[in-house]
Order: sequence, then structure tokens, then C-alpha cells
Amino acid sequence: MEAFIFSLIAAIATMVGGLLVIYNYDWAHNNQNYLAAFASGTLVSLSFIEIIPESMEMGGLGGLFVIIGFILLYLFEQVFSPSRCTDDECTVKSVTLLAWGGLLLHSFIDGVAIVASFQVSRILGLMVALGVILHEFPEGLTSGSLLTLLRYPKKKIFFFIFLVAIATPAGAILSILSIGFFNPSAILPFLSSVLGLAAGTFIYVAVADLLPHSHRVKNIKVTLIFLSGVILIIAGHFLKGN
Repeated sequence: MEAFIFSLIAAIATMVGGLLVIYNYDWAHNNQNYLAAFASGTLVSLSFIEIIPESMEMGGLGGLFVIIGFILLYLFEQVFSPSRCTDDECTVKSVTLLAWGGLLLHSFIDGVAIVASFQVSRILGLMVALGVILHEFPEGLTSGSLLTLLRYPKKKIFFFIFLVAIATPAGAILSILSIGFFNPSAILPFLSSVLGLAAGTFIYVAVADLLPHSHRVKNIKVTLIFLSGVILIIAGHFLKGN
């Protein structure tokens, strides 16, 4: 139940990020680079310090699934996503429903990752949930910004963001229902694979989506915010006694 609650919080974070763009575009646009820097710092450090080591300790194919998760999101963005914006002047000409396949997949995996992490330990579950929540908020900002720039009506923007948001608790529910069907000898390799997949997607989102946004602002504040995200996870790692 705790894992499901956090998946709902992650969904709410996505919706809040999207709604801020819809109803307060100036604030969201002015601060999204800083939010992206903080989220990227937490995701990279969380993946390498917590998730990947836990996955490897379980045996299985956790290391392989790190690469699979990374490549999977890369392929989705290459095939289905619209051209990336690298500056404020670029214009994305068209967006189709397929463009949201990658976002939906990633949000769904986030829900699975939260549940899988809580199966390992409550501390890991809380840290993974934190990482998910932190990057779901700027993901909502990014999604809403793209649709707003395309001049989609507010109802349509809300609908697309809702689909991405609800995918996280949907993934959590499916995982909760599925875990009961695994026998004890199969659960650890399964969790190892899911955690590896989550780490791969976290790393990709951090280095391919969030860091490029933060690089658009060249000042010490962005660097400090990025490092604060890293320090947060490192501090949590040592405080929990591992």
C-alpha cells in the first residue's frame, strides 16, 4: 500500500508540473532549468549509489537491464519523439500520439520500480520513490511546455499530461498484483531486472533530457543546485547506514 501511495504522489507531481505550465507559464519557464538540474543530480547519484548496487547484489541480469532500460528509452525518443529543442527559438512542427509512447513507458516503469524497491527494503523504496517524484515534476513541466508552445488547448494539454501521470500508479498496481504470482526463487531475479531497468531509464532521463535543459543556463547557481541533488542522495546513503 505504501508503494502505491508514493506512485500516486508521483502522478500528482506530474500533474502539478503540467498545470503550472498551463496556468503559470512564465514561472515554469523561468525555473525549469534549475528544477531539471536538481532532478538530474538526484537521479544519476541514486542510480549509481543505490539502485545498481542493490540490483547487482541480487544476482540475475540487473546489469544487463541497466543497458536495456537506457537503450529502450533512447529508441523510443529517436523513433517516436519530435525534434528536441536546444534553445528558446526552436519550433516543434508536429506531435503525434506516438510521441507520448516513451513518456508513458517511462512513467509506467517508474511505478513498477517503486513497488520493486519496496520489496527489497523500505529505505530503498523511499529513496527510489523520492527520485521518481523529483523527476516527475520537471517531466510534467517539460510536457506541458511543449504542448503549450504548440498552442494546444488547455483541455488537450491536461488530457495528455493526465495519461502520463496515471501511468505511474497503473504500473504500481500491476506490479503489486503480479508479485504474488512469483515463487520465492524467482522474485529476486525479477526484482534485480526491474531495478536495473529503472536505473537505466533514470540515467537516460538525467543525461539526455534533464541535463541539456540545465546547460541552457550558464551560472554557478545551476551547478550548485545540481550538486545539491547529488549530495542529498549521498547523505541519505550514509545516514541509512550502508
